[in-house]
Amino acid sequence: MKEKILKLLKRKGEDGILQSNITNELNLSKSTVSTSLSQLEKENKIYREKVAGKSKRVWLLDRVPHSLDNLIRIGIIRAAEYPHVVLAAKQMNEKSQVRVFDDAREATRALDKGQIDIAFTPLRTQIYHSLVNQKFKIYAGCARKGCGIIARSVPSENTAYASSSLSTMEMNLKRFLEERELNPYRMNITYFKTPGEIFRSYLRGEVEAVSIWEPYLSLLRAQTENPLVFPPTRPLRTSPCCTLGVNNRFIEKNEVLFKKFLEEYIDASEKFKKRKFLEKGADMLAERTNLDKNLLLASFENYEFTYRLREEKILNYVENFDLKIDHKT
Repeated sequence: MKEKILKLLKRKGEDGILQSNITNELNLSKSTVSTSLSQLEKENKIYREKVAGKSKRVWLLDRVPHSLDNLIRIGIIRAAEYPHVVLAAKQMNEKSQVRVFDDAREATRALDKGQIDIAFTPLRTQIYHSLVNQKFKIYAGCARKGCGIIARSVPSENTAYASSSLSTMEMNLKRFLEERELNPYRMNITYFKTPGEIFRSYLRGEVEAVSIWEPYLSLLRAQTENPLVFPPTRPLRTSPCCTLGVNNRFIEKNEVLFKKFLEEYIDASEKFKKRKFLEKGADMLAERTNLDKNLLLASFENYEFTYRLREEKILNYVENFDLKIDHKT
């Protein structure tokens, strides 16, 4: 019964559903629904909220469109960049929940909507969303490097490229092309939502060069005969890939809890910067993302983990990648 209810709630998404309507949609008795929901509530899988009189609206915990008391919902991308994030979340015990996304834009939109409270997504994506909607602020960095471009032959104006849009990877590809005096706006670039789509397109031979992050870069290197691998362009060696964005309403509701998480996150970042707890981090991240532990460990070597993020670094990033914003913002 619980699985049926969870599937229904997943379909309902951020709208949720009235508890009374669950009985009708699934043809279950009120007592069965009530018992199942109580169990799911104890398992921290759902959230119920009174809306009128005795009526209650029900959501999956990671689809509630607003912040919750004493809980941090954290969003990360399926990548190798976040061992210190999951370690910090673990230190929060039952006060945190980590949700894994395949699409960075979807994760950032979830932060905008209040479906998650913290998101570790590309800086470029966060800049655009935070300026347009002003629903969250950027508080810290996450990691640098950890990406690159892989190609079957020397990239040229005839090469078919691939990347994700509105992302650090897109910016890396454009700068890479400009350094070779190739106009990125005249190149054949296919944009994908997820790294998995980029990965499969490259292996099928549909594109010849891709800008991608770890661990997919290492995977492609292993599965390509004599590939050409180019490290991140100069600006990306010193600028963050992903940053920590925090929903404004969450801060208002859970300021003390956020400060506690930030302390744990800074501590975990320092440990990983000194290459401590790598094995533990790989275990925890593999469990969250279903990525291979050994692949993650190898990928960690290509990252520089750091929470540090200075305002001038953001402005420098903006200038390097032609993002037009008011520096007073």
